[in-house]
Amino acid sequence: MDGISPQGLNWLKKNLWRPQPPPRRLGPYELDKEIGHCTSGALHQAHHSETGRTATLLLLRQTSGTSLAPLSLTHPHIASLREGGSVDGLHYLVLEPLEGMTLDAALVPGTMPRDRLLSHLCDVASALEGVH
Repeated sequence: MDGISPQGLNWLKKNLWRPQPPPRRLGPYELDKEIGHCTSGALHQAHHSETGRTATLLLLRQTSGTSLAPLSLTHPHIASLREGGSVDGLHYLVLEPLEGMTLDAALVPGTMPRDRLLSHLCDVASALEGVH
């Protein structure tokens, strides 16, 4: 969307895009809580109902153009993709558990020391380079 600032786009996403609430369960995974958003969809902390293993589920907004090629990515700053699935037309990816604060939270002035923030941003840049 040309001409819209990132802040404006975030406002639009939060205030105009109203997805249906996700189900409490997707396949063998029970959703515990929403932990963030990305361009692909919403991230949820979840656990496998049989093994108890925790994971992060990415509930995809759309599947056209979505590839499972990231399953083969290995990078220290990219979450490992374990599997993918679909339940009643809702597609999801299962990632290793994600911990820590979101990038949005880290960018709030005063949240963390500048040198630490710059180090994290270098990690993000390294991950992007690894993908592209």
